[in-house]
Amino acid sequence: MNKSYELYISEIKNNILSSQEELRLAQIYKDKGPEWEDARDAVIKSNLLYVVKVAFEYSQDPIKVGDLISEGNLGLLDSLTRFDPSFGIKLITFANKEIRGRMIKFILKNNYFSAFKLSYKTRNQAYKVKAFFEEYLSANGRKPPVETIKRKFQINTSDAEMYLCMADSKTISIDYNLEFEGSTDRVQIEDESITKPDDILNQKQVSEIILKIVARLPLRERTVVNRRFGLNGEQPTDLQTIGLQFDLTKERIRQIEVSAIKKIKSEMERLKA
Repeated sequence: MNKSYELYISEIKNNILSSQEELRLAQIYKDKGPEWEDARDAVIKSNLLYVVKVAFEYSQDPIKVGDLISEGNLGLLDSLTRFDPSFGIKLITFANKEIRGRMIKFILKNNYFSAFKLSYKTRNQAYKVKAFFEEYLSANGRKPPVETIKRKFQINTSDAEMYLCMADSKTISIDYNLEFEGSTDRVQIEDESITKPDDILNQKQVSEIILKIVARLPLRERTVVNRRFGLNGEQPTDLQTIGLQFDLTKERIRQIEVSAIKKIKSEMERLKA
């Protein structure tokens, strides 16, 4: 880790408040009571370490991490302005989605794709929005507005904006991040040629190619990939549930998944050559 971040972490890790103290100070801030600005600052400082942790989940690049921390801190501050401590939950529980959403939107807007990791649930939703985005654009000659995405997919404004950014991206990336299942394996399939003006491929075509590759995988690998990522009519399923279906351990299913994704990546690279 960069020494400047080590220093920063050593400074902020001593600011963490107990749950009770955080709620007390958050209430002072909400009520604009005595010394409410000090209360606000203390609550924010107490949660800065979490923002750093999330930033490093998305990237190890020192410059990118700095940008992501800045975005995450803005999300944290914005969340505090809407936070109601009377519910008795910690601020970070309430702010988590806003922090991650801001980082993801920043990554997309700045083409930080090499840093970008997504859970399979988010990626599946992204594909659905992408397909609708292209259909809407083809039929109407313009991009769908945020409100249309909100209504269509029953999501909030922040998520709708994030998925629109992803749908409007010119880089096709299938980035399977397995870290949330307790693994550090990460395999990326990315076709940057889509950014070329004369390239006839679009997201739908590339998705179709990937589905064809998946269909040629051995039965067990094909089934695991389909169930894991919700392909071919399957519902997205976690590793443990798939393991129970096959009478295999979660770790064994993860290994099968990684093997399958590497084969997909290899075939995509062969087709690009």
